[in-house]
Amino acid sequence: HNVFSQLYYTAWYTSLVTDTGLAPGFSYENADSNTPYNIPIQPYTFHIGPSRVNTTFYAFYGATEAVPEAEVKATIAENIHILSGNTSTPRFLAFASHTPFKQQVSADALADGFYDKLNALQGYRGMHYTGNALDVSGSSSVFNFTQHLLPGIESAIDAHKLAPGVGKCE
Repeated sequence: HNVFSQLYYTAWYTSLVTDTGLAPGFSYENADSNTPYNIPIQPYTFHIGPSRVNTTFYAFYGATEAVPEAEVKATIAENIHILSGNTSTPRFLAFASHTPFKQQVSADALADGFYDKLNALQGYRGMHYTGNALDVSGSSSVFNFTQHLLPGIESAIDAHKLAPGVGKCE
């Protein structure tokens, strides 16, 4: 419980926006010169980028917890106004919440050895864990990680085979 209770889900929102006043074909990445690695503090608009339609842009917004749709749209619209200098109201053609999006832990938990503690649980009481929380995001990486776990899982099964017809471990 001590390890798993440190995990939390992030919120992720996507949208298609038009009537922005932004120049077609350009991408905009959010940055904050006053933070480590120039990564803004969430919540914020991560990226506004071109779609295949010249006057339509993708906008991606993230937060550490769920945010009302109206608030997300208002922030994206405000960012578009700042970038474009345009005072017209951007029009949202599509909007979707992908919340809860992914699990993560705080920087303090990482510094305190979160992944060492999490990986130390592998095989404890015959339990094995896999997924994006235990490895970087991306299916091929998760598959490779899971494939690495399989010999340990197989050994645990062999060591605790069920007695035939009994339904409990020997």
